[in-house]
Amino acid sequence: MHVSPSLRHWLAYACGAAGLTIACAASGLLTGCGGAGFEPAAHTPLPLLPRHAGAVLAAPELVTITFPGYAHTAHVQAFADFVGGSRWLAAVGADYGVVGATPRAQVVWPSAAPSALTVQSLRTLLTTAISDGTLPAPPASDSRLIYLVYLPDTTVLDASDAGSGVVCFRASLHTADEPFIQGFHEALRTVDDVLVPFAVIGDCGAGPDGVTATASRELIGAATNPYELTAAGYQLEPEPTDPWALAVESGEVGYMCTREEPIAEGGFALRRGWSNTEAAAGRHPCVPVPDGDLYFNVSASPNRILPAAPGETLSFTLTGWSTAPIGGWSLSLAEADTASLPLSSLSPKLSADHINNGEQVTLSLTVPASARSGQIGGVHVRSGKLGRIWPLGFTVK
Repeated sequence: MHVSPSLRHWLAYACGAAGLTIACAASGLLTGCGGAGFEPAAHTPLPLLPRHAGAVLAAPELVTITFPGYAHTAHVQAFADFVGGSRWLAAVGADYGVVGATPRAQVVWPSAAPSALTVQSLRTLLTTAISDGTLPAPPASDSRLIYLVYLPDTTVLDASDAGSGVVCFRASLHTADEPFIQGFHEALRTVDDVLVPFAVIGDCGAGPDGVTATASRELIGAATNPYELTAAGYQLEPEPTDPWALAVESGEVGYMCTREEPIAEGGFALRRGWSNTEAAAGRHPCVPVPDGDLYFNVSASPNRILPAAPGETLSFTLTGWSTAPIGGWSLSLAEADTASLPLSSLSPKLSADHINNGEQVTLSLTVPASARSGQIGGVHVRSGKLGRIWPLGFTVK
């Protein structure tokens, strides 16, 4: 059977887009398009989130905090009522002992939202409200409370004192390439010296779906790693030579899957969460997995942060792998979160800008001649339009 190049390209795309082999089998193009006996290519295993000494809130109690006139009050209050019994929470909490959640209180703040906040001023605001009874107070021991603070787009929160930079609540302040910071979670100490987690969820002009997608990510993060500043729960803490040390946007159950499309359940958009079980098995690590969804990425060899001298050129072999047949995907590069050398200064070169399961692409990086000892050159290799990352890089000798 003769198949034209254009039809061959379409069939490869059809297989990849749908994660199916039907079109391939009908064309007789089982080779290279998957088909029977498909296996993901051998690759470096995905990282797993270790359990540290900190607590996990197995059944958190949710305190929803909104402000007068907030556009999504009814939606986020309904989210708190819904989420504890959702299939979403059963899936994302399964590996970490989070088995449910209950709504404790729905609080509309007695005054308008501040126009500007820092994390410290927000802590003070919450601590005062706990003391005067505006908010339910955590018990002296075994508290399960999580305060979910929903800020309107009229509030600008500078989170630099929490290491997060300026939290963006307006869609015009972010670019399509880099996800904006729409929320984070932390912990505060009450006047009675009780540590209690809180999460901040911004508006960012993303509508109710954007708000609950962020809220779900911060909820599972606060439940599995509630006291990260004092005693971490489940959190990625790579060794200094581990390339995942260059990926601080990752590190928690929800953040590891931030680039995945949210799922829909019960009328809410919900962020998927990282599954250690699925990652260890080489399957799609971001659960729940919608029907027909597949995972693809690259891994790199050498799989460590290399020591390198100024002027030295390093070569990394990228291997593509996928969990089902796909018609290939694009590769792009971005500067790693913790890099101290600009990506442009590394003269990065990919031998190809597309890859597929079992294919290999070479990436070369050159250490600038002017680089100083201890500086870091880091790259995120991004796969496909979602930009799933694999980090790699070097430390200057």
